[in-house]
Amino acid sequence: MTPEAFAQHNLILDGVSWTDRKVREWFRTAGIEPRPKMELNYIEAIKNVVAAGLGVSILPACVLAEKQREKDLVLRDLAPAITRPMVLVERRDKPNDAALGIVRSAILENCGDIISNYARSW
Repeated sequence: MTPEAFAQHNLILDGVSWTDRKVREWFRTAGIEPRPKMELNYIEAIKNVVAAGLGVSILPACVLAEKQREKDLVLRDLAPAITRPMVLVERRDKPNDAALGIVRSAILENCGDIISNYARSW
């Protein structure tokens, strides 16, 4: 779904989060000034308002339980996608155990370029 398509609906945001800032940037990049019809401080409240049919929102996919996806809410991909940088954070003096090594290797194998580029900027 594009910013232009979203602009045709009542937009519901939270007004304070990182996601809210990225959503507003997403709209502005497309030349659209977002004008939310509602700003609610809680994700659960936003989900309930959307489920009641009062508007649409952009939320992290991880906040939606499988039953909500099937029953009340529909998830649509964004075009262009909104991405979120992630970093691997470890305690400096944490001993290397086998399980942690497996997790670290998987993260670095799949996201190593992103992590090393971000780490260099620090």
